[in-house]
Amino acid sequence: MLHDLRAATRQQHRRLEERFDAIELLSDASRRSQTIRRYASFHLPADAALGRALGHIPALEMASRARGDLISAHADGWQWIDFPAPAGVAEALGMLYVVEGATLGGNVILKRLRDNGAVRPEFAFLHPYGSQSGLMWKRFLSAAEAEIGTDPEARAMACRGAVTAFRHAEHVLCGDAN
Repeated sequence: MLHDLRAATRQQHRRLEERFDAIELLSDASRRSQTIRRYASFHLPADAALGRALGHIPALEMASRARGDLISAHADGWQWIDFPAPAGVAEALGMLYVVEGATLGGNVILKRLRDNGAVRPEFAFLHPYGSQSGLMWKRFLSAAEAEIGTDPEARAMACRGAVTAFRHAEHVLCGDAN
């Protein structure tokens, strides 16, 4: 399943990384607040939508995956962009793949910010699981595999959800969202 999701989203992932230089934006004091608000506009609606769609799966521990307490204080005065509603569990799992992948990417971003001397308390949302990041990723993959299995239709739905979530992330982080 992981191979399918990576292959399906490779182009969107690359495009987002080319368009959104998180390290540069978060290092720049004049653009930092707006950048954090854009992150909040992606993560907070995603937490709500995916919590509703996947909260019934205990192995996902959706409540512990939410970032609201780490980012909502920095999101005042921002217009939210609704996260796309998943058509079912498999599509929601594909969307969660993108959100959880952003957590792994956030760890890399935070390390680079630290290396550049740009450590700030408001960057905590980039590393929400602390030392448990690897474990949370493995738990996500295990739960997603258990739910989707080898069903080709479910895998296709998960891939569609992941592509949708990447496109949404690009729109929120890079687009005309204010």
